[in-house]
Parts: sequence; C-alpha cells; structure tokens
Amino acid sequence: MEKVDSLFSKAIIFFNYDVSEALLCLTFSSLPFNKIELKIFSAKINIPLPSPNKDTFIKRLNNLPSKIFFDTPNNSFGDKDKLSHFFGNAFLRYNFSPFNISKFMGIFVEITESNFFANGNFDSKDLIANNLGEFFGEMLMIDLKSKPSKALLIYQLLFFRDKI
Repeated sequence: MEKVDSLFSKAIIFFNYDVSEALLCLTFSSLPFNKIELKIFSAKINIPLPSPNKDTFIKRLNNLPSKIFFDTPNNSFGDKDKLSHFFGNAFLRYNFSPFNISKFMGIFVEITESNFFANGNFDSKDLIANNLGEFFGEMLMIDLKSKPSKALLIYQLLFFRDKI
C-alpha cells in the first residue's frame, strides 16, 4: 500500500498537483503489459502498447507493486494488473463525474478481454479494482490529499465484514 501511495504522491508532484494528469499517467505507466495479443478466429495478432524500451519496461514491471490485496496470488506477478484498472477508473470518475462512464468502461474492458484477448479472461477482481478506483476518484473530488491506500483498504474491510 505504501508503494501505491508513493507512486501517486510522486506523480502528483511531477504533474504540479494536476490530479487528472497524474491519474492518466499512472493508468498507462502501471500497465504490466507492452502488447496485447488479439485472437481473431484462429489467428493471433500482437498489438504493441505505448511502452518504453524493453530494458526500461522490464525494470518498471519488476518494480510495480504486486501485493495490492490481502488475497493477492502468491507469485511474482500478483495483482500488478489491478493498478491500471484502479488508476484508470479514478481518472474517469474524477474527470467525468456527472456521467458514470467508469462502470461502463470497466465492464466493457472485461468483456473485450475475455472475448478477444488471447490470454484474457473475465476477472471479477478487475471489476473490484475498477470500483475502488472510481471511489478514489470521488475521494479526490472532496479532498486532494486523499491516498489510494484508503480506497484500496475497503476491499479488506468488506471481506472481513462478510466473515463476521
């Protein structure tokens, strides 16, 4: 959680406290992929994503926080893909608050992933990260000093609430 807060803090300072720019940058800079492999019938097509050179990409990937939730898979990748969902939906909610575009986009991305991406599947945890990001965007509209970790902690609180 501290790493996620640190990333946000550094982005906010870098973009001179422009929340929108910081969230957009974090959305793309936290993507743990540099290409998408589309499946169209029996063919697979690689589509490159905006990404730095290979060495920088690998270094960035290795340094992305992977332990986002308490039930993160116990492997080196963990929940690295949840950050781009989180920050992307925070960006959408922060910038397009009168419209609930973040919910639509989150579901659209998951359906597209499961139907067209060669290694994609529908991941309900991505939708949770989307909702938490949307909440973080709302938090930022109220208080620019909000931290991502406060929104991400809601996942743990809801889990434990259900166990009582």
